[in-house]
Amino acid sequence: MSNPAGLQINTDPAIPSLDGLYLVRDTFAVFKPIEIFGHPALHADDVAGPVCTIYTAIADYQAVSTDGNLAGRPLADPCGPSRRMAEMILSNLPPLR
Repeated sequence: MSNPAGLQINTDPAIPSLDGLYLVRDTFAVFKPIEIFGHPALHADDVAGPVCTIYTAIADYQAVSTDGNLAGRPLADPCGPSRRMAEMILSNLPPLR
């Protein structure tokens, strides 16, 4: 049984990376500011449950969205796979200048 994962990279938004999500925060069932490796991030999902989408700012106008449980399978820590994917991405980025 597989557990599909997803990754989205946004590199050219009209506004700073996480600001757009804050503008529509009331549309999410789950909206929780977090931090990944010192970077601002958000756990934001349309429905509460086993899915955990994490949006991580990697620069002022760049962000990644990770979801490690697209199938919505019950997990002890639904955000664990999403967080690990974001951490792996951040650990492989060159230093920002």
